[in-house]
Amino acid sequence: MECLGKIPGKASMCSSAFVRLPRHKNRHAVYKIRGKGAKKDPSMAFAKIDTVNVYYESTEQRGETILFVPGFTAHRESWRPLAERLASSHGTVLFDNRGSGESDTPEGPYTMEMLARDLLGLMDALDIVDAHFMGASMGTAIIQTVALIAPERVKSSVLIAPFAQLPETTAMHITTVGKLFLAQIPMELIIENSIPWLYGSRVTGNRDAVAKLIENRMNDPLSHNLTGFFGQCAALKEYDIRDRLGEIRHPVLLIAGEEDLTTPLICARYLHDRLPNATLRTIPRVGHMVYDEQPEKVYREVVGFIPPPVP
Repeated sequence: MECLGKIPGKASMCSSAFVRLPRHKNRHAVYKIRGKGAKKDPSMAFAKIDTVNVYYESTEQRGETILFVPGFTAHRESWRPLAERLASSHGTVLFDNRGSGESDTPEGPYTMEMLARDLLGLMDALDIVDAHFMGASMGTAIIQTVALIAPERVKSSVLIAPFAQLPETTAMHITTVGKLFLAQIPMELIIENSIPWLYGSRVTGNRDAVAKLIENRMNDPLSHNLTGFFGQCAALKEYDIRDRLGEIRHPVLLIAGEEDLTTPLICARYLHDRLPNATLRTIPRVGHMVYDEQPEKVYREVVGFIPPPVP
């Protein structure tokens, strides 16, 4: 859950209203763009999923495709270092959820099903029949929802900092962050307050690392807006698939930080005990941002789980 960034505009607090959408059926257009940093790169484009423009970047198909799903208010750049390493052996797709990055930010509330159907629509637009999925935090909820809607389209998934229902403490935290935004509390303080929820003791105990994180968040050109924040917040709060976990039968790799306050290790263990085909890996002294704190360990786990194609 990456609820940090420069937040312009205002919006009402989270709503948990649930909107059920019809399945997408060949209603998706893809058009190339010159987005921020895109310039002449033809791999960057928008896919129009019904009325929402979803920004994505794809690499040449070198093997089976991996789709990288961002977390709460995060965008595609959070996955870029790992995706670039895997692009030599796999096709990769980076994208921004509705309400984040360069994708459209329609008025909320959003639901997890809405976000999952956006992703399925993107797959349709790119002619991807099935794929491997990698997600962190809210991204794991989107992937699990995709698996419940269209299980045949998920070959496997890597779920980092996963959960079946958002913990009450975390729901309270992100609600409070929203109130701080509306109260126009200085952004540096909001970011500093959220860092212990996101990072483990190796980071929080290092003043220079904390200062660099605050600087990077403040200067993020793709930081989110309040409409997207509260729209995604609503999706998180209504999400609860605890009674449907037995239906998710594809191979799942769960990766959890032992010091995660946002989705504590107990959340990953709950999934491990109930998903029929799951493996759990834990990483010590790491918080919620596992792939940011220990990228090499995450990379090794991923290539061991989704091996490159055999020549």
